[in-house]
Amino acid sequence: MPSPFTRKVTTSHGLAARLSPSNRRRDAMPHSRLPPSAADQEEGQAALLLSNLPPPPSNAQPPSISRAILFLIGFSTLTFASAAYYSLRETEHIASQLGSSRDVFSNISSYLTSSSSSSTSSSGNVWGPGITDQKLSSAHAHDTATKLGLRMQSLLGWCEQLHFPAALTEFIGRTYIIVAEGYLELPPCKQAVVPIVAVNSAVFAAWSIASFRQGAGGRMYKWMTTHFVHRPCSNRLHTMVSSVYSHQAPLHLVFNNIALWSISSSALILASTRYAYTNSRIAESWPTPHFLAFFTSAGLFASTVSHIVSAIQFKRLS
Repeated sequence: MPSPFTRKVTTSHGLAARLSPSNRRRDAMPHSRLPPSAADQEEGQAALLLSNLPPPPSNAQPPSISRAILFLIGFSTLTFASAAYYSLRETEHIASQLGSSRDVFSNISSYLTSSSSSSTSSSGNVWGPGITDQKLSSAHAHDTATKLGLRMQSLLGWCEQLHFPAALTEFIGRTYIIVAEGYLELPPCKQAVVPIVAVNSAVFAAWSIASFRQGAGGRMYKWMTTHFVHRPCSNRLHTMVSSVYSHQAPLHLVFNNIALWSISSSALILASTRYAYTNSRIAESWPTPHFLAFFTSAGLFASTVSHIVSAIQFKRLS
């Protein structure tokens, strides 16, 4: 008869049964049913986002420094030259409305020659006697108001052709008038910033639509990532320019536009005040083309510096 104080000896077979994978998995089952923490959820979302990003291009190459520098020089030169040509043509059109139409490109060389030989020459001689920046700016504002009025008539005509309700057509017309009047009341230094803010907002709206409709794996999101995000190894140089106007976060867009609205207009006022007392410049009707060229070239310069830094780091790691 066995003693009541004797204890059953555990054999190796019993230990193996206790430590078997099935038992360990059964013991771990209650812990796996616990809800994931916030950190685990964030890691899962980050992994999902990275998995939905478009893969790196098959022709990925080491970032080229020489091509980026040549693109910076060529694009900046073309941008400033185009801005100067457009500004001179627009000023010539405005000057013709003031009753002194002259061929600007046939008179610039003689104007520069006479200004270098005579210190009393006026900056408005290239457009005619008495043509100053103030008169050109006022005439340009009147011409802009006329163009905005014609565009409003065209917009309302489109609304009628599309058979919009009368209330909706009236709302569109009133909204257009409010926006147009607000733009015309701005000083020229503020008007020069409006196109940049508009482009930034349009690109941000495209990012928002792409993220809302199909998420990070959608076709539109991939297209935006391909053409508005600069990747040094992607062998695409146009993204160095398009990324200047690209903002994906709302706070990034708001802060950049606020800084642009305040600092850039002050810089334009300072530049116009500085050149107001010199005779070596040609009077122009508006500063917007030159400011757009400067802003785009400055953003391209920053992208080029970032590209060069990435190329140097790539060579060190390779």
